[in-house]
Amino acid sequence: MLVRTRISPGLHAALQTHLARTGDSVHHAVAAALSAYLERPHHTLFQVSTEGALAHGVSTGCMRLEDVLRHGDLGLGTFDHLDGEGILLDGVCWRAAADGTVARAPPRALTPFWVVTRFKPERAFEMRDVRDLDDLIVRLDQARATPNVFAAARLHGRFGFVSWRIIRPAESRAPAAAGGAPTEASQRGRQPLDTHFTATRVTGSLVGFFTPLWAAKVNTVGWRLHFISEDRLVAGHVHGLGGADVRAELQDFGELHIALPETAEFMRADLAGGSKIDLNAND
Repeated sequence: MLVRTRISPGLHAALQTHLARTGDSVHHAVAAALSAYLERPHHTLFQVSTEGALAHGVSTGCMRLEDVLRHGDLGLGTFDHLDGEGILLDGVCWRAAADGTVARAPPRALTPFWVVTRFKPERAFEMRDVRDLDDLIVRLDQARATPNVFAAARLHGRFGFVSWRIIRPAESRAPAAAGGAPTEASQRGRQPLDTHFTATRVTGSLVGFFTPLWAAKVNTVGWRLHFISEDRLVAGHVHGLGGADVRAELQDFGELHIALPETAEFMRADLAGGSKIDLNAND
């Protein structure tokens, strides 16, 4: 629906300042303001770049975390040149490094990929005796009305075990030969794509985002989950869990805002070709 109205010069100037600072569209800013004024929910995901671009090697940071955090308090992503896994929980951003250490991420750190939202759960429920990761995902999906929209989840509880991986920075991996395959010399010194960790009898939180099948180039189809322990000592991209009792909160989203990189790397990338990095592989 098209609505025309007049606003004062002062409001117009304030709006332009907001748009320049946040990267929001006029549509998003006005919709969010009206939703707040009318006390109606405005469910939006904000995403920096796409996983498709990241898999094609577009990994140079293009937005500061302090700017990402203006769009929400729950999220996940990675850092400049894939230097670790990121998790945003309750407005605090943490970075898990490839050596397994966890620290608060500096506000001016750059990210090439992030997804974030202002989390306002619509549903909450308990999950008891969660057998494994597949069981958890089935229960999350059963709590949703449709697989055709985006969703976010926050879960907290105790886990019999959690296994996770942390991606290594791009420069630590072997250089490829001209044909694209690693050379024999580079294979000898090659480090894996990521490092793997497991913790047992641990309490912590999962942050997750669901992407529908039709948006496969936008993000990983299905659920992507990051874990952080309650003591904030361990964190990473989850690839296994079991023996869990957790409380889950869910929110669906009918709107996605993507801020594409304006870097030369992105502009020159052949995003139609094959991926250079399998971001979902357990190397």
